[in-house]
Amino acid sequence: MVGRQVFSKLLISAALVGASPSVALAQEANEGAVASATEAAETQPSASGEGAAAPAAPNAGDASAQPAAGDVAGVAGAADAPTAGAPASGAPDSAASPGQPGGSAAGASGAQPAAANPYEATVALVGQWANESRVKQDTTRDYTSADDKLGKPLANHGSYRGAVKTFLGWSDQAPGPENGLVPGARLFSAEDTVKTAFPNGIPADAKLYAVYYSMTPNDEPLGDNQISMGLQLVSAMNRVAKAINKNTVSIDGAPADFLPDTDEHAVTTEQNSTTVIDTYAKKNDTTDINEVRLTSHFEMDPSVAMLVYRNPAMTNSWIPVLSRAYADLYKGDKEFDTRLTGDAGYTYVDLKVKLGEGITLPENLYLSFAGYSWRPLYVLNEQGERLNILNPSTGADLGNTKNAFSSLVSNTNPEVKFGVKPNGSSTLIVRCVLRHGANEKIPETSVVPRNGKSIAETITENMTLRVIPRDELKALQPNLTDEQAKASVLRIADAKAAELAASGAVIPVMGSVRGSAVADIGSIGSGWLSFPTRTAQPINEVASNTINLGYWAQRFAATYQFVSGTPGKDLPAEVLAQLPQNLTDLQDGTSVAHAAPATPEVREGQGTWKFRSWYKDSVAEANKLSTEATTVAGADLAFVGEWVYEEDATYTATYTFVSGTPGKELPPAVGDQLPQNRAGLHDGDAVAHRAEGLTEVREGKGTWRFRSWYKDSVAEANKLSTEATTVAGADLAFVGEWVYEEDEPIAPGPEKPIAPGPEKPVKVVPVVKAPAAMPTTGDATGAAVAGAGLLAAASAALATRVRQLRGRKGE
Repeated sequence: MVGRQVFSKLLISAALVGASPSVALAQEANEGAVASATEAAETQPSASGEGAAAPAAPNAGDASAQPAAGDVAGVAGAADAPTAGAPASGAPDSAASPGQPGGSAAGASGAQPAAANPYEATVALVGQWANESRVKQDTTRDYTSADDKLGKPLANHGSYRGAVKTFLGWSDQAPGPENGLVPGARLFSAEDTVKTAFPNGIPADAKLYAVYYSMTPNDEPLGDNQISMGLQLVSAMNRVAKAINKNTVSIDGAPADFLPDTDEHAVTTEQNSTTVIDTYAKKNDTTDINEVRLTSHFEMDPSVAMLVYRNPAMTNSWIPVLSRAYADLYKGDKEFDTRLTGDAGYTYVDLKVKLGEGITLPENLYLSFAGYSWRPLYVLNEQGERLNILNPSTGADLGNTKNAFSSLVSNTNPEVKFGVKPNGSSTLIVRCVLRHGANEKIPETSVVPRNGKSIAETITENMTLRVIPRDELKALQPNLTDEQAKASVLRIADAKAAELAASGAVIPVMGSVRGSAVADIGSIGSGWLSFPTRTAQPINEVASNTINLGYWAQRFAATYQFVSGTPGKDLPAEVLAQLPQNLTDLQDGTSVAHAAPATPEVREGQGTWKFRSWYKDSVAEANKLSTEATTVAGADLAFVGEWVYEEDATYTATYTFVSGTPGKELPPAVGDQLPQNRAGLHDGDAVAHRAEGLTEVREGKGTWRFRSWYKDSVAEANKLSTEATTVAGADLAFVGEWVYEEDEPIAPGPEKPIAPGPEKPVKVVPVVKAPAAMPTTGDATGAAVAGAGLLAAASAALATRVRQLRGRKGE
């Protein structure tokens, strides 16, 4: 569809230009007059080898679009006159003819005759467009000092014809067939020194090649036929707009730079994705954070990048081709169109950064953009809404209008530092426009070469967008505290980092570039015969590589062990069953529990296993753990739980018999029945104290009888009613009471008369009266007499008792 539109436009253009050739001729005639005046004003080169710049044709209606000082020739195609000793413009030097054998590119071998100054020599300048881009010419230029400027090419006049061959710079290699540098070739500005192009001195047959961007295909000049010229100019605008599509975008940097607060663990790259995994380290999120640093680069083909920097002006109004609409858009209060796709009416490039979920956005985020050709206009969210811009040095809110960046953009420094209020948006789009006017455009004379590059190579460096790190922010705003600076950068919260380390997930960061290129030289012709040349081409969206950020946590183990603290005693199964499971795959900072077992006391035999404490590594008082958890701190954990066996307390049971009869002591026959005292009794043991089996004991005219057992002492309150007592944490003392009971006396009753019966003969035993004193001689006769006396007394007593008994029986 686009091709058809362009083709239709070409046909219309050809018709209109053909219908009014006088208009185009009049414009070219005017340009010829300006060119003549320019040539007349040119002077001989300065001591540095550079001629004075031609005066620019002013544009009274658009002063802001005038080329910057020192940049007129680059924009309009004008040039200095050749240096002293060089052929005049249009007169090629036969010694420097492109076809001459033996010519050497810059830096080639073959030194000229030895001289005190290696830079006092001649260089052939090959392939310069001249005569309104109709012919290419070669010249030579003499240099005398290493600091001489390379100088500009031959003048190539014509606001149309000269500009369609835009001088990009000098190269050490012949340009390619299509617009610009061949791979590996260097590019030098007219403002670069001879030493930059020839660091070791100027060799013999040294050459530099003029490099141009041709807006016409196959390096063709504009035709003399006004119809063909019109067609070529419209086609040229389309060609310029399309050229800007040659670009890429990348998020890059050293892997260690993405997550600067942690140690790199692993980096893998697969196709267009790089995964950076750092070792997790616990942070407190205030004084100690996980900062995220990102840098993205927008890369253009060097030739196209230099074309965009030149932004050539056409027609005698000197309005740049790629930013023709800017002057009107900056006027008044109306804002630039912020649509995210399609033709917004002007040339722009959107640098888009999309932060994955898990990256914390600060309230104020500070960024840095660098580019010699572009500068930020707005920062947009994903919906295309403008976000407020902040002064990076003061934090002041600059608003969100087209003028928000005006005070931050310089015509000497390609870097623009600024703050933005993201308002929670994880997608940020930096809309960039071309530097416009003398206050923004950086002339080549102000460019400082970087990193051994030439001025031209510095200009064509990638555009850069990066997050300003906290240390740099502190330098910008010295009044910020460390915590405030750390709160103003991208970061990953500690909890999120720990989660990533545990799960293996990553946070993606990606970007893209897109935009619109508008090339316009205004209308060709006049009146009803004029027609526009404006061409808008989309800068197709190109995705960047993806950076995946994650964390790895060194895994640790926690082991548990129970040990016996009682020598000679092994832990029973009931204790070992409570041993916690060993843990693996623990991250640094993980809290590991070691609480007391659910059953801290386990009975075994006549004692109890009791849990004493957990220890770290080994049982020692210094290793005793006083808390219920320990945090992993970069090493495995070993927990040792000590159990001790405590035998139950043993008690005694003593038995005592006491007499319950005052004045009577227990006879030995009672004491012989006393139970044995018992030792080694445990709580809960039942101790017998039965009365059964205790037998009465006769003594004298009575009997000892067992009355009861008592606890501790004989008292009614202590009387034991059972046959056993249970040990209850104390010794037992049993007291058995015995009482003595005398026999009942036999009272005498009345004598019964003895019935008379036949009388029996009674044998009368003679009573022998004992002598008054026993013989002391101890002879047998005395003893016999004494014995006979006793016997007689006993017999008498017995007879009396028998009579008494008989009498009772008869009652």
